[in-house]
Amino acid sequence: MKEWFTAKELAGVAGMPSSDRNIRLIASRKHWELRKRSHGKGYEYHISSLPEITQASLLVTKSQSPGAQPGTPPLTSSGDGLTHRLAASSSQPGTPPIPTPAGEALYSYDRDALWAHYDRKNAHLKSRAKDRLEGLTMALHLLGSGVPALKAWASAAEAKGLSDDTLRRAWNRCRNFRREDWLAALVPNYVGRTATAPCDTSAWDFFQADYLRLEKPSANACYRRLKRASKEHGWQVPSVDALLDRVRREIPQSIRVLKREGEQKLMAMYPAQRRTVSELRAL
Repeated sequence: MKEWFTAKELAGVAGMPSSDRNIRLIASRKHWELRKRSHGKGYEYHISSLPEITQASLLVTKSQSPGAQPGTPPLTSSGDGLTHRLAASSSQPGTPPIPTPAGEALYSYDRDALWAHYDRKNAHLKSRAKDRLEGLTMALHLLGSGVPALKAWASAAEAKGLSDDTLRRAWNRCRNFRREDWLAALVPNYVGRTATAPCDTSAWDFFQADYLRLEKPSANACYRRLKRASKEHGWQVPSVDALLDRVRREIPQSIRVLKREGEQKLMAMYPAQRRTVSELRAL
């Protein structure tokens, strides 16, 4: 694992300025650990001196280098240790619960079908899945390093230009797949062997009523409330991704916009009619 980096190598990495000159100024001001380069002029800086999000980004970049297995995010701690931290992070005040990965015995999906689905998608969707995987990997590295959950998710999301909820949904999605299949799992609309995941009618009605309102609550917040209600009523509930897929599939966009964004936003979807007299004729 590479541990020493020049200012030029760090320029533009998450958490770092785009100018190597500015990086050298920060390094001097914050007294980063450094050493002279073995070849050429200047200095190299040790990874431990860098901001946590920069460390995570460098580790992610390393995992994408030739020879790394696609879709497999490296972890700075053992799998068991990371799982423990993920579980513990859910008990921090103000932190939504973070589910732990499924055990090997609980994985039940067709791996060939999953990757065949990935191969059929266009470059844009594959690139979006890659961004989410890199953001998720950053967050997991930060959590594995002992960074508080809220800070870890927020820092990784900011670094990749994503929302916290997007990364949490990515984690909720990936926890049901083996780590080496996460990239394929993050391409949208994979439903496995059935088109609709099992869901009690009352649970579906509860989620719709909560999610489709003008306050625009996040899907994850609605899902947490649904899970609490499902424990009380014994409802069968699928994943949040399955529920969102069903919302998009069964509820017309016009209804979704009206319920979550209001009449003005709905009307803006449709251009104003332009009347013309070119087809009129005198009687």
